[in-house]
Amino acid sequence: MLTQLSHVVMAVPDLESCLEFYGKSLGLPDSGGGTDVSGKAFRRYGIGPSDLILLEDPTAEPYARLAGRVRTEVDHFALYVEDLDTVFETLQGRGIPFRDRPHTTELGHRNMQRSLVSFEDPNGFTLQLSQTVDPRPHLMTRKEAKKSMAGQAPDTGLFGGIDHVSSYCTDYKANRTLYRDILGLDEFFYSTTREESVEVATGFEQGAFAIGGTDIELASDSEWQHLAQGPIRGLGFHTDRIEQAIDILSSRGVSFAETTGDRMPFNPGQNTLEFNSPGGMPLYIAQ
Repeated sequence: MLTQLSHVVMAVPDLESCLEFYGKSLGLPDSGGGTDVSGKAFRRYGIGPSDLILLEDPTAEPYARLAGRVRTEVDHFALYVEDLDTVFETLQGRGIPFRDRPHTTELGHRNMQRSLVSFEDPNGFTLQLSQTVDPRPHLMTRKEAKKSMAGQAPDTGLFGGIDHVSSYCTDYKANRTLYRDILGLDEFFYSTTREESVEVATGFEQGAFAIGGTDIELASDSEWQHLAQGPIRGLGFHTDRIEQAIDILSSRGVSFAETTGDRMPFNPGQNTLEFNSPGGMPLYIAQ
């Protein structure tokens, strides 16, 4: 039913400063912009076959002020690269202030072993560069999906797509049901533990769900009673069978709004279904 991550909507208090960062420093292809139905300005940038939509919202609190004080549903996402060291050096030359140097995670960290490096955008939101290096045979399908994702867009710049979206929830069962049973994504990883020596709270759960080459990573967090609204204001999924999606979602009890491209400028010329995650974040399915 769903084929790939179509877009990520990010609210920013100052659109101009983010245009400089995402458009020039990261060099993301610019797909134009406009205003949404409430009159807020937005700009669309390509990341492989997916889009990052920057939506100006002067009331959006800089993420740097939220971090450590509240938990948001999405706390970071990663840009897929096939040669981390080369991209890292290129972005260093453009003045990107990295938090650390490229490093390889241990087997058992989240759903697969990666080489990673982290940095922040002007709003304080965490981004990563991610290269998949996991040697285990059962993950070859995921590695091939990521390579395929990187080859789908003719103008990908330095990045082949969005490698993963890291999300948290207070109701793991409801979110797992949404991604696995309702949306039908492949749950290729599930665990109640973290990597060796990392302690977790009683009842901890984590998993990963495949949508094209992107992993939706999900973890429970009992520390927070609720999730605050963060910069990520929506995730979009692409389908090539919108009528089938309507029938399936309806049969599985999802209440959604059907809109057209003139009402959804993020998906121009596309039919779109809109509903919310259990945590309240807007989700979109578009053809």
